[in-house]
Amino acid sequence: MFTGQVKFLDLEKGFGFIRPDEDMDDLFFHKSACEDGVPYDGDRVIFKISKRPKGLSAIHVKILTEDKE
Repeated sequence: MFTGQVKFLDLEKGFGFIRPDEDMDDLFFHKSACEDGVPYDGDRVIFKISKRPKGLSAIHVKILTEDKE
């Protein structure tokens, strides 16, 4: 699993991009890849990477929540 931050999301078009914490290019993701709700710009997420015909994309995207004590 990888972590990153949602850089951009267009809900009308149904896709966006994640800036991974690892040293790699931004990753495309489709809103259907979101497993626990659609994240907003700036949200921290955890995800897997899949190789697609047009390049790499994020799949199994989940919003990270911080425990507040």
